This record gives sequence, structure tokens and C-alpha cells, in this order.
Amino acid sequence: MRESKPWADDVDLADRATGPYPDSLAHLLDRLRYLDALIRCRLDAWWSETGTVDEYRGLYVSDETVARLVDEGRPTGASPTQAGETLRAAADRRAHEIATREVETRTAGGELRLLRVKELFGLDATSVDALLVALAPSVSSDYETLYSYLQDDVTRKRPTVDLTVELLSAVDAGTRERLAVRRAFARSAPLVRDALVSLPGEREGVPLPSRPVVVAERLVDYLLGGDDIDPLLADVASLEHEVDAGATRLRWLDERARRRVEWVCAADVPATVSLHGPPGAGVRAVATAISHAQGVALLTVDATRVVTHLTDTDSGLSRVLDAVRREALLSDASVLITDVDACSETARRAVVDRLDDLPRTVLLAGSEAWRPPRPPENHAFVAVELGIPPYQTRRDVWRELLDGRASAVDVDGLASTFRFTPGRIADAIATAESVAVEFAAEDDDDDGDGEDDEDGANGETGVLSDATLYHACRELSGQRLETLSTPVVSTFGWDDIVLPAATKAVLRELAARIGHRGRVYTEWGFAEKYTLGNGLLALFTGPSGTGKTMAAEILATDAGVDLYKIDLSRVVSKYIGETEKNLAAVFDEAETTDAILLFDEADALFGTRTEVRDSHDRYANIEVDYLLQRIEAHDGTVILTTNLERNVDDAFLRRIHVSLEFPRPDRTLRRELWERVFPTATPVGDLDYEFLSTFEIPGGNIRNAALTAAFLAAEEGERVEMSHVVRAMRREFQKTGRLVGPDAFGTYFEESKG
Repeated sequence: MRESKPWADDVDLADRATGPYPDSLAHLLDRLRYLDALIRCRLDAWWSETGTVDEYRGLYVSDETVARLVDEGRPTGASPTQAGETLRAAADRRAHEIATREVETRTAGGELRLLRVKELFGLDATSVDALLVALAPSVSSDYETLYSYLQDDVTRKRPTVDLTVELLSAVDAGTRERLAVRRAFARSAPLVRDALVSLPGEREGVPLPSRPVVVAERLVDYLLGGDDIDPLLADVASLEHEVDAGATRLRWLDERARRRVEWVCAADVPATVSLHGPPGAGVRAVATAISHAQGVALLTVDATRVVTHLTDTDSGLSRVLDAVRREALLSDASVLITDVDACSETARRAVVDRLDDLPRTVLLAGSEAWRPPRPPENHAFVAVELGIPPYQTRRDVWRELLDGRASAVDVDGLASTFRFTPGRIADAIATAESVAVEFAAEDDDDDGDGEDDEDGANGETGVLSDATLYHACRELSGQRLETLSTPVVSTFGWDDIVLPAATKAVLRELAARIGHRGRVYTEWGFAEKYTLGNGLLALFTGPSGTGKTMAAEILATDAGVDLYKIDLSRVVSKYIGETEKNLAAVFDEAETTDAILLFDEADALFGTRTEVRDSHDRYANIEVDYLLQRIEAHDGTVILTTNLERNVDDAFLRRIHVSLEFPRPDRTLRRELWERVFPTATPVGDLDYEFLSTFEIPGGNIRNAALTAAFLAAEEGERVEMSHVVRAMRREFQKTGRLVGPDAFGTYFEESKG
């Protein structure tokens, strides 16, 4: 134990620079010197109260260590009261000098980060000092030693609320004054409310005075000069300090959407903007255009990743939103939250409420329109629909993104065939470039020897063409549809289908409607005049095997689009609401790809509505009603096939644009079918086509019989002869349960028995 106190002789608080601060760090260090003065005052008061100095205070933090760290002390020969007054006066002078230099810095046009934090979050002087007390250990570990000593516990290296109150209160302050300082840590106070500091221990029941005060890591980094994104957001968000204009692509939006975005860019009040539309419709362009116009950064948050990373949904979301708000303020950024469809209704409301006081734009982007139940208090609310651009705009996007390569590409056909958003068009071009390289490599090595052939691509790789672009578009268009449907790959052409002349003529008219949709609806103004349901709904009726599915395949091949056969087993669900959800996914994706949807045996889904006798009937009718709404609003091509037209609901029949009957083929058509059924590579003998045409069967059965005959001939090592065909015909009749007597086979009866 010692009788004297370990103070140095100098109490002048040296290093008193004058004039504006050169940077924020110099200002912060000067403020910490003021904190040093407060710590000296507290130490002096404590030592004066105890009368002796315990060198074992804090277990191993000695008085000499503390004296060395504070580096200045009581004047020699001064009484405790005089020394305390001198130290406090020195601290007050330091505070006055700091305030003067802060004013000089601002007058000179400088910005000090600590003062910016004070203004952004509405901190008073006490809150700023409390923040500095908590920040100090992140600047120098010496403060950890001092705080351990002052709290008489070497494990407590962070200041508690109680220590902070002690340091910021006058030595002779009463309870009322100390409680006034403590209010800086109330839930509603900016330090806690805005998550600038955390006070661990609440869940464990630790009283507020005993909880440590921890400054948010992002705020520490910011005050020390860093601009990296908040660690809490590193896995779910990205921050762009320099934002490209993006405004050039606003011209790809429709006029109404463009005007709303331009209003937000120029508005004097901040706005919360709800953006909805298909992927690639322009969310990114809108966000960058607004941020660039306002001269701010852009903070993009992926809602899907947020939801995935949350373990405790409520508190986890609150922490994320606190971090987003804090980051947006510190970085002076607008906020874009993508995939908000992944959030619940409650979570969306929380987003709007928590970010409502941001001075910059907040954008919520998803596929579905959404409006908060009550408008934001401080922001203007603006809803912007980003739809699929019309044909002319799609054509312009293709030409611009192809960047001079459009002369060799059927841009008009691409724009008409694929109803892509600008983002999907960009993806298609990137995919096509990759495909072009693969195609070129295959051409260079036609013989498969692993070496380039002399007659290969002549050094030209990655050349875009209609083939590579159409291939890329089809590849992109089928990615999500395949989860609920089956892609139909067809090699059939117009020469492969045998139909009555009138039926084939109507089928070609259908092909024309599909192929020229872009020109008729956009260039000729039909889309503007008739805004609802500019799609094509066709009904193919007729017995099985008459060519309904083949006709759909030919239409898709002729138009250069994909054909998807809807798998009813994956679409129809026993769970209430799931069928509508699955149908929505099918139609939404089909609208962006322009794929043809084929509902085979459609009466299973489009059947006549029934009288409601129980809940099952009611929900079944709801599914039919939902289908009616989606088909009426659908802008693509839908083909329904059924064996019996009367099984289809009348409401659907009224909405049919083209109804086409596929009759059983007559004898002339059956002969033509037999003559065409075998591929040219098949060795065929002298077949009696006239006799075969007497069997009244549709084309599907003829194809099955031809295939069976081919296998019989291959097994016997012969070409296909009448003996094989009539045996195959007998098998076909047996399969369908049709009884055919000997007279039907005539002179070929014995051969038909095998």
C-alpha cells in the first residue's frame, strides 16, 4: 500500500493544435483526449475518496499502470479538491477548444464523421460522449485496462452503463443528474433505438446499469474511416458507392411506369416505391436511375437470402432492418429490396415502417403487386408495374444489346417469338455467345479426332446466329416451366401430317396467328384497342390418334417456339389452393417465354362445373373459375385437346378463338397415311396400300402398327412385307379389344395369324 497518488506533474493537456481538423480521425482522437480528461477526473475523485491507493485494485492492474496510461495528473502540492477542480477545468477547456475547431472545420467545408453520425441519428451531446466512451476500446486497448481498473474487474474490458454514467456525470452530481445521463440508454433513445450500440444481458436478466455498452461494428468502422458494408449484411446485401446512370434504359419502360420513376427521381420528398413485374423487367434500371439522379449510393438487399439466413424470424428480421437502416444512413444510399415475395405480409409491413424515416428512396421489388394497408407516414408511396415490353420495344432492345450484330440476325422474329423482358434478352444473348463457342468447336472437329479440321470455322468462334440465339432463348424459356410440364421436342413438319384440306387450311391460319402476333397486336394497334386477353386459345377435338398432338407440335415448330405439355398430375393438387398456385406458375412463365401450352385431354381440368353439394365441389369450381380468369388474360397460345367437346365447360367454349375438329381419316387419307408412315430408311417391300386403307383406324393406330411391323421384320431379318403388317394390324386390334373377322383380312388372313 502507498500513501501518495501516482500522478505526473503536467496537467496542461498538451498537443493543443488549432484550426480546422485535417480529417475525421484527427477529430475523433481529439475527442478521445477529452475522454481521457474525464477519466482522470474520475480517478482523482475515487482516490480522494479512498484516501489510500490499493496497488492490487482490479487484481493486477496497478496504480502505476493507470498513471502511465493517463499520462497526466494532479499538480504537485495541490489538495484533492483543488486538483479535481483543476482537472475539470482542463477538461472543460479541451471541450471548448474542440467545439471551436469543429466550427472552423465546417466553415472550411470539411466533414467530420462523428458529427455526421450525431446529425443523422439525432444524438444529443450526452449521447455522443456515451458513444465515445464505448468506442474507445476499439481504438486503443489501453482503455480496456483503464475500464477494468475503474470497474474493479479485469474481465470487464467494456464500459458498463453504470461506468459510462459515472464518467459523464460531475463528481458531485446527484441522483437526478445521473439518471439524466442514463436516459441515453433508454429503449427509445437513439443509441439503442437505432442499434448504434447494443446492451447484452437483457435475456439473462442483467440489470441495465451492469450491462456492457458495445458499439455496432459497422459504426466503429465508419468512425475510423471505413466504408465497407455492414458485416451483418455481407451475405445478404451489396453496396455500390458509384452508381451508373441506368436512365438510358428507362426508355424501355412503358410511358406510365417511366413517368412515375421520373417523378420519384425529381421529387422533393422521399418515396417508398413498390416495383412488380417478371424477372428482368427493369428493377435494376429503375433503382440505378433513381440513385444516380439523387446522387447517392445504392444498397441492394436480397430478401430471399435474408429469410434463408434468419434463425429467429422476428428478432432476426429486426436486426437486419436495423442494419439496413443504419447502413443506408451512413452510406447515404437508397435501398432496393429484391424478391419481397419471399417475405410474409407482416415482414413487408415491418420493412415499410422501419425504413419510413430514411431520407432516400426505398424500393420493394417482387413479381406481384403489393400495397401496404396504410401508407407510410414520411414517404410518398408509388406503385410501378414493370411488365413485358411490347413487340416494338423488344425489337429495339434486341438491336441495341446485339450492338451492331443485328444485321445477321432475325431480330423481328426473335422479338415476335419470345416475349422476353430486357433482362431476359441480355441473358439470352450471353447464353447464345456461349452456345456459339460450343457450336464452333464442334464444327472445327467434325471428324471427332480432337483436332481442328482445316475446313472448320476459319478462326471465327462465338459468332451469333439465328440458330444460337433461338437455342439460347428456348433454353432460358423452359427452365421453370419444366417443373410442372413436359417439354415436347418435335421434328414433325407440314408434310408429316395428313388431314382433310379444310382442316389443314385452318391449321395454317393458326400458325399465321402465332407467327405474326407481334406485328398485328403492336404495330397495327390491336393490343392498344383490345387490352385484355390478346392471346390465342384453340380447341382440338376428335378421337384419339387423329393428329391433335402432332398438329400442336407442328405449330410450335413452325413458329420457332417451345411446346409444353401440362402434366396434370403435377398441377392438380388435393390441397386447397395448391392447384391455383401451380396454374399461376405455369401461366406466369409461359407469358414471359411465349411457349405454347398444351392441355392434353383437357376435359379433366376444363370440365363442366357442377352444382355445389359440398366443399369439394365448391373448391373444384373455384379452380375452373381461376382457369377462366387466367386464360382470358393470357397473352400467349394455349391449345386444348379433348375427345369429346361436350365435356368442356361452356364458359371455356365461349372463349375459344379457334375450334378445330380432327375427324377419323377416310379411305383416301388412310392410304396416304400408310404410304407416308414408314421412314425413308426403312426397307419396305411391295405393300398393298389399297388393301391396308380398308381398315378404318386413325393415324395413331396406323403408326403403331407400322412400328410393330418393323420390329417383326427386323427380328426375321427381312424387309417389311405385308405378312408383317397384317400381323401387326391383328395385334393392334387385339390391344384395343376390337373384334375383326377373317373377312377383314381377306387373302391375308393366314399371314395375319403369324
